[in-house]
Amino acid sequence: MSCLDTANTYATTLTGLEYGGNGHRLAVIRTGATTAYVAESRKVAYNDSNACATGVLIYEVDTSATTGNGPIQVVTNPNAAAPTGNCTALDMQTWQPGQWFQDDTARIRIHVNASDASTDTVWTYKW
Repeated sequence: MSCLDTANTYATTLTGLEYGGNGHRLAVIRTGATTAYVAESRKVAYNDSNACATGVLIYEVDTSATTGNGPIQVVTNPNAAAPTGNCTALDMQTWQPGQWFQDDTARIRIHVNASDASTDTVWTYKW
């Protein structure tokens, strides 16, 4: 896990959760006492060989929210591909190289810099 909790910038290569071995699985940007944004690399491989999309999944976590009340919320990508087949809009919310998510109130940005078959590189910013 790569964590950013103070004003700074990090470049992190995320290894897809589907792959074993070493490497970062998550990039976390803390935004409050109970809140954070998380980025993870999603790949169509192994147990996720039927996944609908590949890329970086970004979600907001609030540990003060109880289960069923949205402790984890996927961040919507306005440029996500349209769902096909049995896929839903939620299945398609991965972010691709050149795309970024920014929350001006939380003062953070997650920029997807690069991608290959098993990893994604993200730049995380907090100001």
